[in-house]
Amino acid sequence: MAEDTLFDELFSRSRVMAVLRGMSRERTLGFAERAWDLGVAAVEVPVQTPEAVEALRAVAEAGAARG
Repeated sequence: MAEDTLFDELFSRSRVMAVLRGMSRERTLGFAERAWDLGVAAVEVPVQTPEAVEALRAVAEAGAARG
């Protein structure tokens, strides 16, 4: 399946994943950008609250802008 291949491609290169849970939108975005700057390509934002949806949206937009 194409999704499985994409998942394998993305995560086989990453030895570390940043899981950013339970923070404000601004703090989550700041940590995601810092992780990317430090070479951590895999960033997860679990959606457990309505506020997390906004944090995920901000991180996804920033990640897309960075390529």
